[in-house]
This record gives sequence, structure tokens and C-alpha cells, in this order.
Amino acid sequence: MDVTRFLGTHRYTWLTELSRSEGCSWHLMRRDVDGTRFLAQIWAPLPTDRDLDHIRDTFLARYLDATPLDPVIGHLGFDGEQAWYLQAIQGTPLSRLWAGWGEAQREALLAHLGHQLGRDPHPRFLHPEVITFRPGLTQVPRVIGEAPWGLDVVTGFLPQTAPVPALSEDLPWNHPRDLSEPLARPLRGRTQELPYLKSLMLGFSAPIPMERIVLLQGEEGVGKHPTTLPANPRPGILTLTSGHLAPRSPETP
Repeated sequence: MDVTRFLGTHRYTWLTELSRSEGCSWHLMRRDVDGTRFLAQIWAPLPTDRDLDHIRDTFLARYLDATPLDPVIGHLGFDGEQAWYLQAIQGTPLSRLWAGWGEAQREALLAHLGHQLGRDPHPRFLHPEVITFRPGLTQVPRVIGEAPWGLDVVTGFLPQTAPVPALSEDLPWNHPRDLSEPLARPLRGRTQELPYLKSLMLGFSAPIPMERIVLLQGEEGVGKHPTTLPANPRPGILTLTSGHLAPRSPETP
């Protein structure tokens, strides 16, 4: 696999392959423009049109039934050779926290994940590099299709020997949520509240010519960065993205 590749309009550096199954594989990648890490689920060769429709519908469903476990930033796209589903990995990964935890903290972690996943109906990619934690928030990327393994496999990727005493007893999910972080700010329009996306993507589930561009824009917080939810296709490439659009100079909070 190439060390760097373009997925849509951004260049990504390949870090490691995490899993592979029939028809798709999962990779840890880093976006060159800002260093953000992503879990990439890649289908190569390009699936059939019917399978692509299923992948797209599953991706769009994340906006209808999102849960706190879901990474906020996600991209879906394809070109003539492959399709990809990218999810941003934000927060401290489990692989980094595990080494400092003792047996009690590790048991608490498994109980916490078991509780969260037990009430979640979606398949998740359970790998220590992409399970992340921030104060009051646990995030586990989704899988389109069947998950490659369950929670019982996670500890097999991690060191089995625990430090005595524990180097850290901090459990991030027990802390209150940091409401000052950008991801916690509410979504607002210029002049009115925009708590949800009305008529999702203007009926985006209907067939759309490749040259059409659909753009929904709102503002994240009061006077903060606007957020866009575009479908911005180029000939032969479809990309669905949630991201940020910087305010222009004449705009004021």
C-alpha cells in the first residue's frame, strides 16, 4: 500500500493496517494538512452500484441516529478504484491509557465499554488505537457492514502485565464533560437556532446528478466557526463531508 494517498481532496499518510476482511480493510491514517488521525474503512476494488447505495445509506443514517459514541467528523467518498469511510480519531486512545492503569482500572474500563456497547445497536471497530477518551466522553468508530470482532478481543491487543501500584487511577469517562471544547458547542444559524437538520440534505436520499452541489450551513456556537455539511462531487468522485468553513471578513458575531 502507498505510504501517502489522496482520498477526495486531501492527502493522507498511511500509518498501519488494523484489520482486513472480505471486500474491505481498516487502516489508521493521518491527514497531512493538519495531522488529524483517521480510521479509514476502504473497499477496494470499488463495490457495485448496489453495494455503494447501501454504504451511502448506512453512512447517512449516522446523522439520524447519532450517539455520543460516534466520532463527530466523518467522510464518505469513492473514485473509480475504491470507496472509503473516514472517521476522525479525537482524544486520548485506549492504547496510551492502558499502560498506566492497574487491574482495577482495567476492569472498570471493560465494564464501562460493555455497558456502552450493550445499549448501542451499531457495529463498532473495537481497536485500542481508535477507542478514544476525553473528559466525560468515550468514542468508538462505527463500521459499515459487519464488525471484525467483539469486545472480548480488545485486551488481546494490549499488554497483559499491569503496573503495581497503578501509575494512574484517572478514569476519563467519570469526569464532567468539558463544555468549553469546540465539539461541545451547540449548532446555531446566523439568526435562529438550528438544533437539527431539517429535511436531511434537501432530500439527499433521492438520486442526484454528479454535477449538483448541495450545501447546508450553520454556525457552531455564537460567533464561532460555521460548520458545513456538503455533498461536493467532482466528475467521477463523490464525497460526503461534515467539516468547518472559516467566516469571511465582512461577517461579525
